[in-house]
Amino acid sequence: HNIVNNFSYDIRESMYVDNCHNSQNCFGCIGVKGKQYCVLNKQYSKTDYENLIPEIIEKMIADGEWGEFFPTSLSPFGYNETVANSYFPKEKADVLKVGSKWLDEDYSLKYDGPFYEPKDRIVDYSNSAEEQQKVLNGALKCEQTGKAYKITPQELSLYIKLNIPIPKKHFEVRTAGRMSLMNKMKFYHRQCMCEESGHSHEGKCAVRFATTYAPDRPEKIYCEDCYQKSVI
Repeated sequence: HNIVNNFSYDIRESMYVDNCHNSQNCFGCIGVKGKQYCVLNKQYSKTDYENLIPEIIEKMIADGEWGEFFPTSLSPFGYNETVANSYFPKEKADVLKVGSKWLDEDYSLKYDGPFYEPKDRIVDYSNSAEEQQKVLNGALKCEQTGKAYKITPQELSLYIKLNIPIPKKHFEVRTAGRMSLMNKMKFYHRQCMCEESGHSHEGKCAVRFATTYAPDRPEKIYCEDCYQKSVI
């Protein structure tokens, strides 16, 4: 069995390992491949390993660590620079309170030169190699934040293929916009909204269930039974 493993595959009987592959009987290791009987990336004999692991587990149980996932304090990243903050947004004070990191420095691209203004029609690029080089060589200015950003050749090729205009917002703004369209990682207890006849209820269905669709959203939500009877 494996316990608390992160980004590891083809491993057996390993615990608290990260990015370890094709290995077995490893504990507290990171980045090992094709190994066995290792603790904190140090090689042990089978006998020494089997004697040491119970001692480590006993100490972790006493400290309340056993069975818990890697603490966020071990992350090399600030909470606000990870996707976690997109799904579960938190304030700096709350993040620091639980032992996580917070990135205050702004490492984004600093640029004070001239900006390139992208054309509104993508056809202006598909028919002109000269215009393609202009947008690829230039720095674009986000219309929302003022940050500079670039367009890569792969991006431009996709925009031309799909016949969509060059984006005028920084990619972080675009990502945040897409994330805002997703349901929040939160459950709401709501009642089925089905009022269709021929279902197993009189009037409005009384079934209640948990859903990620907030009460103020416009979508109609059905319980499983009403949904199946409506679409099948």
